[in-house]
Amino acid sequence: MNQPAKTRSRTMSMEQRLVCEWFQVNPNTTRPQCAAGVGLDHKSVMRKVESLVQSGHLVAMSDTRFRAFSYTGKPFPHSDAYVANQKWLAQCARHADLLANHAAVADIVAASVRAMVLVGRAAA
Repeated sequence: MNQPAKTRSRTMSMEQRLVCEWFQVNPNTTRPQCAAGVGLDHKSVMRKVESLVQSGHLVAMSDTRFRAFSYTGKPFPHSDAYVANQKWLAQCARHADLLANHAAVADIVAASVRAMVLVGRAAA
């Protein structure tokens, strides 16, 4: 089966950098050990490890159920040098502002409905 061609080159994500650093410090360890050590979800670590094996940063050392992996020595950017994408950060800020506005509107609507209920009870 042919893999689709990559349309863009990406830098390593922070999680991929942490996984690489884990296997660099702890060679011949398994994905569950890495997930526990790094503090990520097992499925997330599984995807990151597969990606790093394909890119040549990690290599499988065994073919058991819980395969052990090791760092190959291929250079990678360390987590200390990670800089978040500014466009993504701006989008997160806009989304937070939008959610704050929705919360304010929901509070006003709830207060209005409560007032209508109280007026209706007083009239009855």
